[in-house]
Amino acid sequence: MKSFRYDPVKGRFRTYLGRSVRHAIWKLAKRPIAQQRGLGQHGVSSNSAEAKPDDAEFDHRWEQEWRRHHLKRAFKKLSSEVNPSTSQAFRRLLDGIPPAVVAEEMNLSVDAIYKIKQRCGARLRTIVDTQIREETRDTHR
Repeated sequence: MKSFRYDPVKGRFRTYLGRSVRHAIWKLAKRPIAQQRGLGQHGVSSNSAEAKPDDAEFDHRWEQEWRRHHLKRAFKKLSSEVNPSTSQAFRRLLDGIPPAVVAEEMNLSVDAIYKIKQRCGARLRTIVDTQIREETRDTHR
């Protein structure tokens, strides 16, 4: 894309990218099966792709996946910065396990678990914020 110039006034780059991906998928799905490379002929009809996906729903899913991507990267970095038991306790909290249960499993006090939640949560937010700033900076180049 030699001629592409990002203009932040027009919107976020990830929104542009998401719409481009959605359009490419929709365009591919509309083609008859026989024309789709690598799919072979399995008697599958492309009629299910006739209707264009809802923009709002697709944008919502794209945004969720973008957030998941950043959280996954951030958690990996966080895990390399803290000891394994802290990382495990924080992961259990993220999985929705109540602090009292995590405290019992880890043989720690409930207060210690809340402190892990507070510190790791703050660090995770900082890592994600840094990733987003770097992503935005790289997009503007």
